[in-house]
Amino acid sequence: MGKGWSHLDTDVLVIGGGVAGCMAAIPALEAGLDVVVCEKGKVLDHCGSVGCGVDHYLTIMESGPEWDTPEFLLKHVPELTDGIVDMEVTSRVIHEMPRVLRKIESFGVNFKDPRYNDYYRLRSFGLPGTYHINFDGTEFKKNIGQQVRKLKGTVLTRTMAVELLTADGRAYGALAFNFRTGTWIAIRARAVVLAAGEVNRISLNASGMPFDSWHCPYNTGDAQAMGYRAGALLANMEFVETTLTPKGFSAQGLNALVSEGAHFINKSGERFMFRYDDKGENARRAVIADAVINEYLLGNGPVYADCRHLPEDVLDHMEATLQVDRYTMPAFYEQKELNFREEPVEVSISELSIRRSGVYFRGSGLAVDTAGQTSIGGLFAAGDCATVSGGIAGASVVGHIAGEGVASFLGNGTGARPAI
Repeated sequence: MGKGWSHLDTDVLVIGGGVAGCMAAIPALEAGLDVVVCEKGKVLDHCGSVGCGVDHYLTIMESGPEWDTPEFLLKHVPELTDGIVDMEVTSRVIHEMPRVLRKIESFGVNFKDPRYNDYYRLRSFGLPGTYHINFDGTEFKKNIGQQVRKLKGTVLTRTMAVELLTADGRAYGALAFNFRTGTWIAIRARAVVLAAGEVNRISLNASGMPFDSWHCPYNTGDAQAMGYRAGALLANMEFVETTLTPKGFSAQGLNALVSEGAHFINKSGERFMFRYDDKGENARRAVIADAVINEYLLGNGPVYADCRHLPEDVLDHMEATLQVDRYTMPAFYEQKELNFREEPVEVSISELSIRRSGVYFRGSGLAVDTAGQTSIGGLFAAGDCATVSGGIAGASVVGHIAGEGVASFLGNGTGARPAI
């Protein structure tokens, strides 16, 4: 290596320290492998799209009813995804959901609602059952990040991977740059996991402020670009996604709104969603966003979220959970003198991202198999940069699958670290 470079050898390099990256690192560390996590952010416990919290988690729980089984949900996946989905990988993901949920609970994440000392599950986004656990996930990412550090994973913060190292059709590390110190690092690894999120901010949002984004503004397609340059297969990159947010504040929270029973009304006070889908506000996310865009094109804007009809206990719970994803939201409402209990709140469209087009179990990015491996040997992918995804639950499960896939791959004696 030349002057000005530092050098690091490891068994596994994970690029991206969000939920998917951490969940990939954990089983690899449990298998006794050395793992390096390369992360742009400052603190592993609070980086990624839900670094400050999350209020819902989609999962099968096998609690007894037919709808709460992998087989039932799998029957509906082709319709939910318009038939554009890898059913073999999706089947693995759905069957792994209960096991990964229990594992995350073992890290200290409490998915239960203290009001009932039980799981509070709701239906949303066109799914055929009440699969979303609504919970206070303020500490969700913190608990997962702590587990990586507890297992002695090496974490390189403020460090951005820029190019994969490949030889003879195999990935064996990456070149990375610490943008605080200006240090270049050559990291050699026996296997690599890409988990750097979606391609965000391909359009402006309604506020026009570049970092006022629904999803992490720093997820800019690094994994997809590095994988493409290395020759990995990508799929579904034509699908873009947006959501509804309070006008002027691109907060997550649409799931909480629709699952608790909020209505969307246009400037005439018309509840219009049933004109677009027979599920109304419980339609798929993409259908809801498209409907709002169409209302504006028809001259029916502005569009509002209306919660005035909801009972007080539901409003209380909604007020508590809506600030989990964005803890500054109450201050935003206060400064705008908005009271969603008493008046409709204007909504707008978020930024666009290349990210599965508002459906679960289909992703946009690197094509992966049932072990999370891409078309390049030793290169794995998980989360919103992989072709099978599904929100935070998808990132958790596919990340864990990739981590176990890496452990199995390296357990067979494969993986080399050629000279750079």
